[in-house]
Amino acid sequence: MVKKTEPWLQGQSIFAYVQDNIGKDGFFQATSLPDRAMATTDSVLSLELGAADAYLATTEEIEDNPLGENIYEALMSYSSTPTQENAVMLYLGVCGSPCIIYHESLVAHLQTEKLNPALQKLALSWLYNAPQREAVKFAIVIAGLILLNPKNKKFAEKLKQDLLMLAKCEEFTCYVLFALVLSSSLSDEEAWDIMQHTTGWGKICCMEEYDFATPKEKEWLLCHGADLTVPYPGIAILILKQGQLQEALARPQLSHNLYSGILSTIHNYLLFLLNYENGDNLDLEEEIPAFDLYTAIKQLLHHATKYTSTLEDIAGLFNLAELLTAMADNQHWQQISSNQCHLLISETEKLIFKKNWLPVIMSQLLRKDGSVNNLAVSLALALHMDIHLKLMKLLREDPARTELYFFLLQTDDKRRFHAVLNFAKKHLAEYATSQEALKPILTALSNKPQEGTEFIIAGLTSIYDEIRAYALNVLESWPQTAITSEIKVALIKAKAMSQHPLLALRVDLLLKKKTINLDNFIEILDDIKE
Repeated sequence: MVKKTEPWLQGQSIFAYVQDNIGKDGFFQATSLPDRAMATTDSVLSLELGAADAYLATTEEIEDNPLGENIYEALMSYSSTPTQENAVMLYLGVCGSPCIIYHESLVAHLQTEKLNPALQKLALSWLYNAPQREAVKFAIVIAGLILLNPKNKKFAEKLKQDLLMLAKCEEFTCYVLFALVLSSSLSDEEAWDIMQHTTGWGKICCMEEYDFATPKEKEWLLCHGADLTVPYPGIAILILKQGQLQEALARPQLSHNLYSGILSTIHNYLLFLLNYENGDNLDLEEEIPAFDLYTAIKQLLHHATKYTSTLEDIAGLFNLAELLTAMADNQHWQQISSNQCHLLISETEKLIFKKNWLPVIMSQLLRKDGSVNNLAVSLALALHMDIHLKLMKLLREDPARTELYFFLLQTDDKRRFHAVLNFAKKHLAEYATSQEALKPILTALSNKPQEGTEFIIAGLTSIYDEIRAYALNVLESWPQTAITSEIKVALIKAKAMSQHPLLALRVDLLLKKKTINLDNFIEILDDIKE
């Protein structure tokens, strides 16, 4: 009988948690895992599964990082002397090290060696029992090596199916793909299934591995490739490489799904360009195939004449106009000329304003179930419609419609601003107990120094880490002079209550009159330690 003294047997099994949260539709239903993600240098707390690894994968920390060597040495110590002490040391090292940084170098070391049976057994124990995600990721990688020379076919198939189940949770998708590709055991059908049951970083990882070869696959890529729940403008490059976008635009007609997918792809491509100041350090000839941006958008606008009847369609065109305007404002002429850009803005605006949208928007401010239609409200503000009084009336009718605060507080009218804030103060007690209610209020307080400090304090002392992160976002946008003694007390409480290590770090930085800067993050960490 195994004694449950090992750290990987203490706490909720990640594997069991994922398994229990796979819905009947094949999607992972939860938005988080029961453990804590490792801190990253991102100043905004990223809660999306897979986000921390996605960030780390793009940093220079991957290159020449000693973690791979350290983990390998600890692993070899256990392999040569498989004691409980060495197993615990390996586990602690793995749990304290982002797997994304070292997994490739570790495999490079191990591929030429025969895995010790004790190590295989230990890794499988972690796979099924470990309560820490980094240990599960490590175990997935080792499982890929195990599948290179499995005990038997039945064992291999069971292990593979368990890995495919884990792939539905986007914290583990890229590791499962890595392991199954490593062991040459991933079929196109299995990869396609993963891609159909992920929506964020896991879907991106899967699309980057997949070869969209058939017309059906290319059509899907154009329709759904940019349909992501996380921001990733680079997806446009993948779609342009494999989706035959320009050929699709040349068709006499496009289905609404295909039109919407191509429009989203163009949005992402423009965002991709705007991420580079004036095109610096961007060699598009190496990044993507030849692409005539002006002609593509021109053709897209031709198809758009058929799809201008709904708010969703108009929102897509409005976003296109805003992105083109940003291109013009920043003089991004590497892919499009100034004249072409302004011509496209004009054509897009003609499509938007050929109809009076005020009656439509006013009739759709609420959905049939009584909830706020954020799209309608956003469009009203974007089109400079004054619907403040109407929105305030809706909020008074139901103070639980807290998403309205985000829009109502976006005003330069101080009288209106303080009237809305005072109304919110009356309901602060009930808002403070909600995981969602404070978010729009806190978001609206960014760059509003000394306004709504009651809400900042309520956010910092919330039982929810996510709300705490929103409050910290606001304070990081305020000058230090706006951080009162009351707020400092709340910051100290926030640090004590925080479950996420990055939040505690951000609190320390604010108390030390610093904010996170990606360029000097390491120096700041050293200062804090001192």
